[in-house]
Amino acid sequence: MRVLAVLLFAVSHLPSQVGPEPVAVERRGTCILAGGGKLPASIFARFHELAGGKDAVVVLVPTASQTADDPKENEDTLRLFRERLPGASISLLHTRDRATADDEAFTAPLRAATGVWIGGGAQERLAAAYLGTRVEQELMALLARGGVIAGTSAGTAIQTRTMIQEGMENPVVATGFDFVPGVVSDQHFVKRNRLPRLLKVLTAHPGLVGIGVDESTAAEIRGDSLRVLGDSKVVLVLPAQKGHDEVVELNEKAEPKDPPLDLGEWRRVATERATWSLTDPAPPMLTKGTLLIGNAAGLTERFLSLAGGLGAKIVVCADYDSEVQRLQKWLHEAGATDVRTFAIRTKGTTAGECEAALETANGVVFGDDSLDRTESMLKSRRTMPSAKAVNALLARGGVVWGNGIAGEVAAGSWMSWCQAKPEGFGYAHGLALLPGTMIVRRQLQRLPPGDTSGPVTDGDPHEWVYAHARRMPRIIGIHVESAAVVTGSVLEVLGEFPTYVLPTHTDGKVGDEREKVTLEPGTKWDLVAQKRL
Repeated sequence: MRVLAVLLFAVSHLPSQVGPEPVAVERRGTCILAGGGKLPASIFARFHELAGGKDAVVVLVPTASQTADDPKENEDTLRLFRERLPGASISLLHTRDRATADDEAFTAPLRAATGVWIGGGAQERLAAAYLGTRVEQELMALLARGGVIAGTSAGTAIQTRTMIQEGMENPVVATGFDFVPGVVSDQHFVKRNRLPRLLKVLTAHPGLVGIGVDESTAAEIRGDSLRVLGDSKVVLVLPAQKGHDEVVELNEKAEPKDPPLDLGEWRRVATERATWSLTDPAPPMLTKGTLLIGNAAGLTERFLSLAGGLGAKIVVCADYDSEVQRLQKWLHEAGATDVRTFAIRTKGTTAGECEAALETANGVVFGDDSLDRTESMLKSRRTMPSAKAVNALLARGGVVWGNGIAGEVAAGSWMSWCQAKPEGFGYAHGLALLPGTMIVRRQLQRLPPGDTSGPVTDGDPHEWVYAHARRMPRIIGIHVESAAVVTGSVLEVLGEFPTYVLPTHTDGKVGDEREKVTLEPGTKWDLVAQKRL
């Protein structure tokens, strides 16, 4: 159950320079990050279950402890774990000698293990003994075959590549194992008020997600899923940077029927936020190629003309088969002869197939039939073509058409409605083809049912544009009611209804009012010079 979300502005459509792809997580196994202190029996029971229950083969690694060289201490540890893990086969592995840690015979127990528990103490002892040795290799192999690695305190810190080693005011960061990619963890988190320390580390190492685990608590992580175990809280953290707000979310143990937390989404947002800026965006222009946004009479023909004619190679990407078929019909009726379609959310579709088609295409259409589906299409990272692939098409002089709401995704960015998901991450970009802009594509009002005279406009940008443009004076707000075409830095208004522009203010401050420029159909506007042509 989520008990607190300290978040600001959960919706927008902001592009900028293209960010890195999210961290790929292919490990089959499970990691348990425990926060130290007295752990409840439920955490050990879950580890026992994941390791195989009575058939579990468990290896204990006490090396982080100062007393790990004491045979009596080790016997006590073995006896304690035999009580905690009834029926399991349990052994202990420890050395401080790196040559021994590279020995095949020494690491043999790890090759037979189904679970490993790494004890607490000082994480630098673990790194000094095992980092880069056969022990680390065998631990990674254990995860690859579906095993479980758990640790508490130091045994949690060592599981991430970026590892907090020591220090509060000036934290020292060292290298740990890469069991949980894209993450940096901190332990005893709430008990010892370690949020300031974690934020400092995240600010110095952009692109990572912070996971703070309190005492008596653990985070169970498998791939992109995270579940909270134990009695206190697991805190997910993103730092404030480049105009993006700090995000701190406290999570308690969920009910078994509740879905896990989506760590993959946190990873994706962290990598994006690290590389695109709301305070210093790239210029709002295309280096090459053409971008179409929205719907208007004759736009299909305009798209095909820009793509090179009726025989041009066209790719259609939409969420589901129904929308793909609708767009394909439009193109065929306009005379297109070479159209390949990809339903992003349909089982069996892969990003690789779509990107391979884009390599020789002259144009691509991104379509949608509902707001929620557009969001899910963008989030389908394993099937949605990358920004890099789409930008390569533009670089060849091709044309990209964001039809309907998908125009916001293609040209700019996408994030959940704040009304629907108040725990959203703030601003995030989509394919970011047109930097430095916030795109909204809406016809604001429609006539009552039965009235066939068509959509009408209220003559004003959507309230989202005003609300978010005031917070980001360096970002151009654009509301397209019918359609627009962008070539270079020039936006031309198409269709029946206006496009509204909220120009940037280089000296603007949060809360400043932004003037509206109404661009009637046929008008051209230079996005860089910020003037009519």
